This record gives sequence, C-alpha cells and structure tokens, in this order.
Amino acid sequence: MDPSACPTNPRVVLHRGGASGRRRRHINLFFLNPLGLARHWALWGRHVSLTDINVLTPFWELPLLPKAWAPVMRAMDIVLAPSRFIERACLSTVSPDAVLYYPQAAFVPDEVRSEPEKWGLPDEATSFIVAFDPGSDIDRKNPTAAIMAFQRAFPANEKVALVIKTQSPRTELQAGLLDRIRREVSGDARITWIQKTLLFQELLGLYASCDVLLSLHRSEGLGLHLMEAMSLGRATVATGWSGNLDFMSSANSFPVPYELVQLATRQPEYLAEIPRQGQVWAEPSIGSAAAICKRLADNRVLRDDVGARAAQSMRELRARVLTGQTFDQLEARLSRQTSARRLAPALVKLSVTQFPRVAIRKASRGVVGVLHQGY
Repeated sequence: MDPSACPTNPRVVLHRGGASGRRRRHINLFFLNPLGLARHWALWGRHVSLTDINVLTPFWELPLLPKAWAPVMRAMDIVLAPSRFIERACLSTVSPDAVLYYPQAAFVPDEVRSEPEKWGLPDEATSFIVAFDPGSDIDRKNPTAAIMAFQRAFPANEKVALVIKTQSPRTELQAGLLDRIRREVSGDARITWIQKTLLFQELLGLYASCDVLLSLHRSEGLGLHLMEAMSLGRATVATGWSGNLDFMSSANSFPVPYELVQLATRQPEYLAEIPRQGQVWAEPSIGSAAAICKRLADNRVLRDDVGARAAQSMRELRARVLTGQTFDQLEARLSRQTSARRLAPALVKLSVTQFPRVAIRKASRGVVGVLHQGY
C-alpha cells in the first residue's frame, strides 16, 4: 500500500488486479476518534469519499467505548486497535471481524544526552520523574499518588530528587487542580516543578537526565511516554494495568499492583461514563510503589540492569512493528470484504446527537459536513 502524497488527505491507495488494468481502491485511514471525525468534518470532508474503504485507529482509556461512538465504529470497514486494552474495548462495540490489533512502538533519536545539571538535578542523587499533560485528565494520570509514593519512600532522604513535568492548563478546572498539587509540594525542596511545553528532543533529554520514570496512572490507552523512557534505558515504574501491559512486564520494568475501582473523575469527556456498569479503572498501591522506589534508589545496578532490558525490549518491538505485518493483515482482511459499510449516515447521526448547535452544510459528493471551531 502506498501513502498518498498529500499530507492533508487521510487516504492510502490499495492496488489490486494484474499488471494491466489495475483496479485502485482508496482507503481512508483516520487517526481520530469518532467525535473528532464529526467535529472536524469541514476540514477533511472535501478530501475523501466516504463510499471508499474506511479504517479508524481510535485511542481510549476505559474498558468500554462510549455509547455515542457506536454508530461510527460499526460503520468502519476495519478498526485498528493500537493496544490489546483498546482492542478489548472495541470488541464491546464492534464485531471481531472488523477489529485488528495494531501494535505501536516509540521511535526516539539515536543520540539523546543526559544533562542533569541543565535541569537543576543534584549530583549523585537518584532522580525520579513524573510527566503528564493536564489535558489528558489529571485524575487519570494521578500524579498525586506518585508524589505520595516518593515522599513515603523517602521521608527524609536528601539524596533523591523528583521532577514533576507538566504543561500549562487549558481550562479553569485543570488550572485549579495543578495549583493545588503545586501548593502541596512547595515545601519539599527535593521536588522540581517544570510547567511548560518542551521540544521532543528536550523532553527526551529530560527523561534521560533522570534515573526512574514513575507513573501511577489509573488507566492508559497505550502509555507512549513510558515507551519513550524505556527506549532510553530508564527504569520505569507504572501501574500494572491497561494499555502499557502491551510492552511492560516484570522482566523489563516494575508494574505496580492495583485494585479495580469504579470510575470517578472530573474530566468532561468521561462524565457520561461514570454510571456505567463495568466502566472501571485502577487504584495503584502507593505502598508497593514506594517500596519499589526505595529499592531502585538503593541499588544502581538494579536500575541499570532493568533499564538495559527495557531498551532492548523496545528495540525488538520497533523491529516487529517495522515489518508492516499489521498492514499485510489489513490488506488480507479487506480483500475478504464484499460490501462497504455506510459511514456518512453514522457521522450525521453522531453530529445531530453530540453537536446539536453546530452548523450543517452540504459537502462534495453529497456528503453532509459539520462546521465547528475545534476543541
């Protein structure tokens, strides 16, 4: 399959037939969730025909997909699930013949420098880092639990440090939650707060400058930043549940024990999911995480050994992903399909139910498009 030369056109071309008179079938490959498809239809609708083959790669962090997604998900010819956790969520809504596992890998530059002095980290201290985007749900990322684990592990140890890397808040709710966390850690001189957006190379350099990445998340669809830290050979401590189990195990990292609890969050995107039976996430064990952190601070050999195994496992994962096996499977799966599923009516239904005040217009090829200002 050959990607389209136009970067704004979410389409790849599938070639079929013999050397002469080849038949060309277009594949619309969407890296957007259903709500994003509807919101931004005005931007992409003119580039594609929804009677072509439609493939979606969704990202989601809970065991069940939102009910509102169902019409669009079922109208897709194939759903590419980027983790086993997301695959199971998709199977709660979509038939197995339309879901294909699509493993992910992190791709980092060969040369990433460790420069602890650049970030104000003390010499000979074991440095931990907690990194999260407040827009990805502070309740889900759960940085407070990681801070508690650090302070429980090291109540009076001056030879450790914790970096909290976050971005600027985009809503009043996020700003309030961040301010509360910042006030709670302000009395601990070992904690460095970095609140700004870094270039990718800079962010990787920050990970490389620390010894341990700590994530006591309640759920991850994938956990890309965990992959990145492991690729850099850093010991990674993270909740042993959800999408990160695709690449984390006790052999290459430190999965933290947890218990499953009913979903409880202030994130607007998840509010409708709170009452649903089976919509749970993990509550990681702070005591277990603290014990792991103490072991790592006391044992550099252990940190280096597990970090080396993490980097090796990430190299092996990248090699498997680069074989393109998923796209061979996608081609084979599509070749067995005899009829396209109807995506346009599903998008119209989603638009009417989710965005009743959003203007509707006629787009090319008779497709209804949605005008929206974005997120």
